[in-house]
Order: sequence, then C-alpha cells, then structure tokens
Amino acid sequence: MPGETNIPPRRDRHVSKVHIADTPITLRNWHKHVNWLNVTMIVLIPLYGCIQALWIPLRLKTAIWAVAYYFFTALGVTADTERDPYSVHKGIFYAHFGWMILKQNPKRFGRTDISDLNADPVIVWQHRHFLKIVVLMGLVVPMLVAGIWGDWWGGFVYAGILRIFFVQQATFCVNSLAHWLGEQPFDDRNSPRDHVVTALATMGEGYHNFHHEFPSDYRNAIRWYQYDPTKWAIWCWGQMGLARDLKMFRENEIEKGRVQQLQKKVDKKRAELDWGTPLSELPVMEWEEFVERARSRALVVVAGVVHDVEDFVKEHPGGRAMIQAGVGKDATAMFNGGVYYHSNAAHNLLSMMRVAVIRGGSEVEIWKRPQKEM
Repeated sequence: MPGETNIPPRRDRHVSKVHIADTPITLRNWHKHVNWLNVTMIVLIPLYGCIQALWIPLRLKTAIWAVAYYFFTALGVTADTERDPYSVHKGIFYAHFGWMILKQNPKRFGRTDISDLNADPVIVWQHRHFLKIVVLMGLVVPMLVAGIWGDWWGGFVYAGILRIFFVQQATFCVNSLAHWLGEQPFDDRNSPRDHVVTALATMGEGYHNFHHEFPSDYRNAIRWYQYDPTKWAIWCWGQMGLARDLKMFRENEIEKGRVQQLQKKVDKKRAELDWGTPLSELPVMEWEEFVERARSRALVVVAGVVHDVEDFVKEHPGGRAMIQAGVGKDATAMFNGGVYYHSNAAHNLLSMMRVAVIRGGSEVEIWKRPQKEM
C-alpha cells in the first residue's frame, strides 16, 4: 500500500541457491546427495536380478541368447578435467559409477555443440521416447525371445536385468578403467590409456588414448590384430551402405604423435642419467696451461674438451701405453679412428671425465706467437 515501508525486499533473481553437489556430505544430508533414480536403475534392479538368479535356473539357450544380446547391445558403447562429469581425477570408483549415483551440479559440466544431433530425427525421436525404448528393448524383447522356448523368467532375469547390468559395467569401464589402466602411446597430458584388458571389457574402447587424441577417427584400435568389434561392425555397415563418410586420420599424423610421445619418454629418462658436466659449465683453459698440467696428471684433449683420464689409465682396454701416448696432446684423431674408432659407450664414458674446454677448441699456433704492439 502507498506509504508502507515494511514490505520485504524481493529476492534478487541473480542470487542462486547453492547446489547440493557443492556442499559437503554429512550424516544429515547424505540422502540429498544421492540420485535415487540412478541408484534404482544401476544398483537396486541389478541386485534384484542377482537375488532372483538364486532361484531361477539358467538354461543353455537363455545363456546363449543373453550373451549374444549383450554383444549386440554393447556395440552402442562407443575426458579428464573438473568439467568432465566422470573425471578419473576424483577416483576410479567415482569415475566408474559414483558420478551417476551422486547428484552433479550441471553448471560445472563442460559444454559442446550438439546441433548436428538435434537435427537428426532418429536421435530426437530416441531421446523423446528413451524410457519406453529402455523398457521395451532392455526387458520386454529379451523376455519375449526366451519365451519362445518357455523360459520367460529366465529371459527377464538373465537376458534382461543381468545383461543390462553387465552392459552398464562395460560402459562404466570406459570412464574408469580406460583412464586408469594401460599405456599412453600418443599423449599423456590427460588420463586416457590403451590396454587390451579394457578393450575386451568395453567392446574395443580400451584403446582410449588413441580415441581422445584422434576423436574424429571412427576406429579405436588401428592395428588389424587389436580387439575392436565396434570398428569391425562400422566397417561392415560401411561396405553395405549403412554407414558413410568414415573418418580416418592420416597414418603420418598418427605416427607423429607416437614418435613425439616416445621422445618425451626418452627425454624424461635422459634427465634421470648423469651425462657428465655440461660443456657450458666447464672452465676455459689455455692450451699452454693444459700442456703444463698434463706433465703431472694424465690429461688429454678430444674435440676441444680436456679430459682427466688419470684414474682410467689402468682400466683402458687398449693398454696403458696406448692412452699415455695421447697425454698432453690433442687426441681427437686418435680417438675417432686414427688409432681406434671408439664405440658409443666409450664416448659416454669419456664425457664423465670432462674437466675443462680449450680456448679456441684445440691447439692454436697463432696464439703461441708473441704479440706485437700495433
């Protein structure tokens, strides 16, 4: 009313309520963190199926049907930052299915352009009728097929509920196992990895490092001997005209990534080894000083670097006399084929004996001449 001053202020629409996912889990609020619909679908229903399996015998025909239908449906199973809803950085259990049974703050998810999916009438229809399709194809169809040989309940439990459970676990392994077990042959900046065990569990998705590095390639496994039934199925569909425009990265670019990753591993291993004092850190020695010091200690010059071989003289495979012949001299030619062409191991061993570098790189005659005033 006009003149009234005790009207409560309207709530600022920009002030949003804190999402439950952004609050710590306590004994009082734990049930609010749980996504009960997902818990029912991926925990309670499979648990019910396991209990029923204790009383319902598994017939051979039903077992074969359940396995065949598993592979058929698992063909549809085909990221590692805080915006990844199933980031493995939060733990393998969380990445496997913890992200599904706990509520997530949708504002923290990464976004992508799905305009091509929204323009696909088949995908739009499937999204609109998703729950109906799940019940029909997940439970009703396997039960009806098993009913042909009179095993209705077996079809419902084994080819339906338990098959769904195993397909779910295979799918979840893409988010957990594929980011935890195996090697990273193409890039190690993120967590996806390649491993044959994961490939067997996920219908070929185990070659996940390749998939993340070359996402537009329809393959996960690029070698003929690597297990990737999804790739084989897509290739067959392409031959029948059911799939088109199958993308494949050029082999040259794939090998670039592999070589670069190998180089990173080599560089990391190289950094762990002692390669001797770097040349940039060695003192500079005049030739005359080198000759003078060589009178009291076994010093040789190879490639412009002074090496102290005093402790190695007795161990030299060619004998003491051979190495002493180069003391106080430039032994570069002797070391590199003049007397003997030394191995790579010999070069590595010599690098551990560096003590100085010669100014100018070797004996310079011009520097021996007395300097005249201009």
